[in-house]
Amino acid sequence: MAQVLKLSEDIIRGIAAGEVVERPASVLKELIENALDAGARRIEVEWRDAGRKRMRVSDDGEGMAPDDARLALERHATSKIRDLNDLEKVGTFGFRGEALPSIMAVSRFELLTRTAKAPEAWAIRAEAGRVTFDGPAGAPLGTSVTADDLFFAVPARLKFLKSDATERALLFRAVEDASLSAPGTSFRVISEGKEALSLPSLEGNDSRLIERLESLWGADRAQSLKGVDEAGAYLRVRGWVSDVNAPQSTARYQRFFVNRRAVTSRRLLHALYDGYRGRLLVGRHPAALLFLELDPTLVDVNVHPAKREVRLSHEPEAHDFLSRAVQNAVNRSVQPRAVFSSTEGGAPLSVPPASSFQEKIGTSVSYRPGYTESKIPRSPSAAETQEPSLCNPLF
Repeated sequence: MAQVLKLSEDIIRGIAAGEVVERPASVLKELIENALDAGARRIEVEWRDAGRKRMRVSDDGEGMAPDDARLALERHATSKIRDLNDLEKVGTFGFRGEALPSIMAVSRFELLTRTAKAPEAWAIRAEAGRVTFDGPAGAPLGTSVTADDLFFAVPARLKFLKSDATERALLFRAVEDASLSAPGTSFRVISEGKEALSLPSLEGNDSRLIERLESLWGADRAQSLKGVDEAGAYLRVRGWVSDVNAPQSTARYQRFFVNRRAVTSRRLLHALYDGYRGRLLVGRHPAALLFLELDPTLVDVNVHPAKREVRLSHEPEAHDFLSRAVQNAVNRSVQPRAVFSSTEGGAPLSVPPASSFQEKIGTSVSYRPGYTESKIPRSPSAAETQEPSLCNPLF
């Protein structure tokens, strides 16, 4: 009797969906990225029951013809890459062709899309990956994707979701990340039937991004930030970090973008704290919005199924460059000072040098006085992202 069997298509879709769709925020992230790749200048997001009951993303992008729409729902079908060399210089948010089929596999799904040349829109509906309708419909230019009853086909997944408050906070964070990477696109969020967020598009100079940051993080916090803009041989860092005299009690206000892609990176996080060496009290954290720009061939975005992590070809150099850029911005703070521990005889509280960090890349970070192990700071947990926004009581 044969012991090795080929998996059925349903199981294959389920496995793929498990890699990409972990929770409602995963769905939202993928759909917003597809909208941005389609050239959207306006994105509207709607969810109910923290995304469990409904998740809808509508945009005014270029839309798809019926044949393209059908292909987009097949696994490994994408318009983003054509050959293996394209993987070495990915310039779009999506490229694997896994998002839409994975979302369709675990929800009651509808794709509604229309191009500028089409006389009418096209709709495709499916349940748990099986198409139930494929035909013409009425809709404006662009694309709208709806995922209702998320995980109804795999209810065991629902028990791994957190409270509505936590899931909703992660949804807002996904919108926040996307809006910071695409200031020229307007965003509107309908949460539980009510408008919760409205961000107009920011045309012109990138410096206007601080206006969006004021809407998201609060005017007082945003206005206390110090600008960062430094260029090296192959890397440029732009953005803002908090004044040394205005640290935060939470790590929620820290964002890193590599070529516009929001990423988590322990090494970049360590570089941020290293830039504040000796100037942070225990339990205080810097706020930061930092954009790293470099040649796409020096970035591997094909590391994580959900594209949350990237790998840089010159990570030690990037670490040191970012640390120096942050330190230079910190030095421009009003009355910069070192913070000393009363229990250490005047020894400044500081992170270990980068060389020590590189030797112990596998550990995590602590900034307690007298703690000599070089450790890498962790990313904020889901609970830490729930601190209310100054501008929006629903954050």
